[in-house]
Amino acid sequence: MKPLQSRIILFDSENVKEKWKKSINQAIKLSKITDFYEIKNIIGKGKYGQVRLGIHIVSKNKVAIKIITKSLLNENDCESVKSELAILVQCHHPNIIQMIDFFENEEFFYFVFEYLEGGTLLSYLEKRKFKIPEKRIIHIIHSISTAIYYCHKLGIIHRDLKPENCFLVDKTEDSDVKIVDFGLATMLCPSEKSLESFGTLTYVAPEILLQTPYNTKVDIWSLGVLSYLIMIGELPFEGGEETELALNIAFNDPNFKHQRWKEYSKEAKKIVKSLLIKDPKQRPKIEEVLRHPFLLQANQTIFNLRNNASPNNEFKLFSLIDPQNPNALFWDIS
Repeated sequence: MKPLQSRIILFDSENVKEKWKKSINQAIKLSKITDFYEIKNIIGKGKYGQVRLGIHIVSKNKVAIKIITKSLLNENDCESVKSELAILVQCHHPNIIQMIDFFENEEFFYFVFEYLEGGTLLSYLEKRKFKIPEKRIIHIIHSISTAIYYCHKLGIIHRDLKPENCFLVDKTEDSDVKIVDFGLATMLCPSEKSLESFGTLTYVAPEILLQTPYNTKVDIWSLGVLSYLIMIGELPFEGGEETELALNIAFNDPNFKHQRWKEYSKEAKKIVKSLLIKDPKQRPKIEEVLRHPFLLQANQTIFNLRNNASPNNEFKLFSLIDPQNPNALFWDIS
């Protein structure tokens, strides 16, 4: 093997030198994030870093840049970042945040996402004092459910579904919703189960608290807690201490006699009850959730749009039930 050799290259000008460097960096995929994006103010903070507003230098489009500080991570954390990257690369769904770019250097990981200006679902609900029309609730739960369906078909369990991890696309009243933050997500084979204790306590499923093997059904439970909160304005389980809260989640039933249930249809109450069944074997799969009469109303609207779409416009069909044939589930991941 020949020893490594160095070369001295002379340039006529600084401009030529920079062009040469840029070409070499592109050829060997050695690029800096600042070559493509301007990094602006902080718009969010997390345990291992922050989220900053970014501007694409060429298009001037806004992006959200999640910056993770490597020095704050242990070996398992680094593996989790790589796992999150592998999952996000696969996800292309209208109700899942889109990762646009990824960069890494000695100090940081940089995830570049589409910019969702509507803010968190929690903020949206708080501003409206948790009082929104049932039709709007159907739209929100349906949007989140179709994203979960897509993930589960790919073997992905989110494991941290909560209103802080659901974002509105824009600030309009009827904005669509996207799920974000796959930092705790994992991938499992169809028959595989996990024993890892991950999640946010108020949204975590009983089987995780009881340390029994679990599968995709934990996301269904989290969807139930989220749906209860959207409708009632309170969490279904409470406790002064974490231990008390965990015991309530594992063994007690939520309050389905709350006065606010009178504001909703019987189907609204039924679907939330089904999502919050303690026994994961009895809890519905996401396909069954999408077939529930409560959500079939949203499917009818989207199905009509699909059938009336212009032949020249491609209409993507994601996790949609045909209202005329509820047993037929359509799925398109293209």
